[in-house]
Amino acid sequence: MADDAPVLYKPAALIGHEDQQALIRQLYDNHKMPHGILLYGPKGVGKRLLAENIGWMLCCGAAADATKVRYDESSPNAPVMEHGAYGGYQVIEREKSFITVEQVRSVNAKLAMADEGWRVVIIDAADDMNTAAANALLKTLEEPQGQTVLILISHAPSKLLPTIISRCRKFRLSALNPENMQKVLSSQGAETTEAAISMAEGAPGIATELSNKASTDTVEQLNSIFQNKGRFDVSQTAEQLLKAAPAPSVAFESLLWYIAQEARKSVTEGRTDGLKWSRCHQRAQAVAADQSVYNLTAQLAMEKVLQDLQQTLHA
Repeated sequence: MADDAPVLYKPAALIGHEDQQALIRQLYDNHKMPHGILLYGPKGVGKRLLAENIGWMLCCGAAADATKVRYDESSPNAPVMEHGAYGGYQVIEREKSFITVEQVRSVNAKLAMADEGWRVVIIDAADDMNTAAANALLKTLEEPQGQTVLILISHAPSKLLPTIISRCRKFRLSALNPENMQKVLSSQGAETTEAAISMAEGAPGIATELSNKASTDTVEQLNSIFQNKGRFDVSQTAEQLLKAAPAPSVAFESLLWYIAQEARKSVTEGRTDGLKWSRCHQRAQAVAADQSVYNLTAQLAMEKVLQDLQQTLHA
């Protein structure tokens, strides 16, 4: 490999999640790394970055700080990883509607040809696997080969096969506190609006996603919905939300965060309507997931969520 070859990627150091980092690092230092790791929690809190740092630490060795999951940047494997040439490190992401069995099998074949040492597979997100892919992954978990670690990222672990979950060491990642939230956003040099930061509630990935101009328009639309106590035209509002967002997923994510925020506020403010908001969020989440997975018409899916929201606001 040429020394002047361009660096394709290297993960940033993870900010926050100190307890999870310390425990994973302890497992590594004690040579007790599990073959399956499940990182779960809300979107945008750093699960992918932690997964990458685990993988790079396994492939390159660990950095000096024994409380952090971080790779040794002086390792001879580090430049190989940075140039995307390390065969034992693979990432599976959804290419179409699902993560398919062909993707899982292809990665397994690549790992079989990799040099000796750790073999790492990151699945982002494991929620996106279809049944055949999940069964193929389960077989790999049941029959792990040597120093192989599968790192599953999940936003909704209830969607995973119980047999997959049972074979993984589980780590929950929660929302970041305000101090760490600001550190992450500052380190990224991200221009984030106060509305987006407030709405993201400890998820810097969501704050960044919501801070582009189109998503700011989405936030304004959502503010109007809640300020008007549900007095809006469902079809017209659905069209406006989808038009304002850069992608349907952002529009749905924004609306879900707003509904979840109402559920949390009901608890912190001592209100009695927490259950109805929690149920509204569950129903909206199910519709948004179906729209994404089955490629349903975004307009109709958004109208369904807004109709339910309208009824909840009037209840």
